[in-house]
Amino acid sequence: MIVLGVVFLPLLMVPVVLLLRRDHWAPAVATVVALVATGALAVSQVNVPPLVVLGRAIGFTPLTAGAVALGCALLAATALHTVAMPIDNSVHALSLAAMAALAGGVAIRNATIGGLVLEIGIFLAILLIPLRHRDATLDGSRAMVIAALLLPLILSASITLGSGGSFVAGEGTNTGLLALAGLLLLALGLVPFHVWLMGLFRRGPAPSVVMLTVVLGLMVLTYAAGVLQWPEQSPSLGVFSTVLLAAGLGSVLLGGMAALGQRSLGRVIGYAALADLGVAFIGLGLEGAPNLVAAIIHVVYRGVAVTAAAIALGVFRRRLGGDDDYHLRGALRKAPLSVLGVTLACLSLTGLPLTAGFGTRLLILTSLARQSAPLAVLAVAFSLGPLWALGRCLRAAFSPILYVGDRREPRLSGVLVLFLGALLLVWGIVPRLVPFLPISWLSGQMGGG
Repeated sequence: MIVLGVVFLPLLMVPVVLLLRRDHWAPAVATVVALVATGALAVSQVNVPPLVVLGRAIGFTPLTAGAVALGCALLAATALHTVAMPIDNSVHALSLAAMAALAGGVAIRNATIGGLVLEIGIFLAILLIPLRHRDATLDGSRAMVIAALLLPLILSASITLGSGGSFVAGEGTNTGLLALAGLLLLALGLVPFHVWLMGLFRRGPAPSVVMLTVVLGLMVLTYAAGVLQWPEQSPSLGVFSTVLLAAGLGSVLLGGMAALGQRSLGRVIGYAALADLGVAFIGLGLEGAPNLVAAIIHVVYRGVAVTAAAIALGVFRRRLGGDDDYHLRGALRKAPLSVLGVTLACLSLTGLPLTAGFGTRLLILTSLARQSAPLAVLAVAFSLGPLWALGRCLRAAFSPILYVGDRREPRLSGVLVLFLGALLLVWGIVPRLVPFLPISWLSGQMGGG
């Protein structure tokens, strides 16, 4: 019965958060406690036999438990950040409700029922857009259209391919595989469907950014992994792999080009995150278990980096007045922890050596080079675009210009950003410290770290 606590604990905390919404910090603290407890419960149920309710199995595999725990941890970090920089406390209640539904969707070991519950979580998550920015009507409308399109894709994929227990490589039809590929492209915001997520990086608060660009993607990717029996199997899926590979390459190319002309750090990070996700999808589209594992781990690294960046962007906008070149001038003097932390996070997003994003990116692009050297060279070349744009923004932040003003960064938020950034640096230098990294894969692919 403990497995049900992963779903019902966040739901039970929703009315508590709403009752405390007039307090300054109590709703955020209650949200952090609920999310940490939810993640811990999910991990504790990995080796427990699934619970059968009305003939349907409910339980967690290592992959699903890890995804839920990571999602809860990243959301908890953003909630803790709001203790220092309060926002509308309805965001916390809605985040808890969405997390409960998303966790339930991946816990139910029936692709159709789990997919319907997952869809409910997606709708709840998307409500975060107009809740915080009531003038973001266009962004909310785009997101609702995407959510509506996801339902037929979920049903088509689940009915055609079956549940994880019945799907066998090679038996799925192209219709089901294409529906599953479309689900991933829409929900994770890859090219050409990236437009519905770009607005979040420009003006969204940290909880909304993390929920919609990290946690939602983790849950949808985990759902697809359950249908295809990843990573237990890594079958050749023909058209499915081709679509993912093409979308990944397109995202790398577009993200690299679009980032070059951006002057706002939020916009640059948005396109850098798009290009980084494209690298992960290249790994998913390539054949072989090592590429699959590298892609899944790369998605985790990206999630940590985007979370650090989202918190830092909130600090810059609230305390410095903006995140463009002008407002970032001399930011190191007023927000040193946030500037240092977001620098490390951005270096990982762009795949620089010594950061966590470099190792998995190198493995994926090396595998791509074995299949097509020109495509690999193109991907590497366009990956320099976000790096160049980020360097331009960070150069302003590190400039010795004296910042005019007396509003400094909240210490709690700065510590969170620096901790997440330092974590990516430590994981890059000593991969063995990554708690979820398969040691056998690590020894074979990275020389034992």
